[in-house]
Amino acid sequence: MPLSWSDGYRIVSSREAPIAAFSGLVENPADLEALLGIEAITNPLARLAQRGIADIAPEERVIGGGAALIMPPFVIPTVSRFSDGSYGVFYAGDELKTAGEERAYHLADDLKKSHESEIVLRAEGYAYTVGIDGQLHDVRRSADPPPPPGVYNPNNYAIAQQHGRSLRGAGANGLLYESVRRPGFECVGIFRPKCVRDPRPAGVVYFDWDGQSVSVSVV
Repeated sequence: MPLSWSDGYRIVSSREAPIAAFSGLVENPADLEALLGIEAITNPLARLAQRGIADIAPEERVIGGGAALIMPPFVIPTVSRFSDGSYGVFYAGDELKTAGEERAYHLADDLKKSHESEIVLRAEGYAYTVGIDGQLHDVRRSADPPPPPGVYNPNNYAIAQQHGRSLRGAGANGLLYESVRRPGFECVGIFRPKCVRDPRPAGVVYFDWDGQSVSVSVV
């Protein structure tokens, strides 16, 4: 299905934001790989990015000012609902609160696993709006045909990862799905960097951990 969002929302940590900042120094997408190779000599994160960029065709790479937000999830893949960690996915929500609730859930999950129930923590995130344009695969429950059972399992991502890998392998740009952490709202998972455009700052978001759960506040 064709999708065009002028304002999708993504929240990143300060650690993520600078990874691709130096991509603005190159004019040719293919040169980014060489620059990462130089940076990788002293920068562990750049070494990860060097491996990730090799899986992205030069014509699909984004360079310039927007690359600092768009490229990191592709060049440094992580395990997520629709990826087993072998490739990157750019996630965004239809509203800032949607992106915030998704982020808060995963932050709370990490803190619970670390057994940090006695601390009070405030984490900072940076919100951006982005444009999303492309032919996406519809995996909402209302889709025809509907997605495989298990795609929306709140804790086990095995089926969703298998489905995401299959779609990406077949050439899909990404998918539109229902937010698991904010029912009634929607998210996208993008497989191709060129489907994301025009990132713009949208404020600072704070995540407050009270030992049991994470609440979200926007400045």
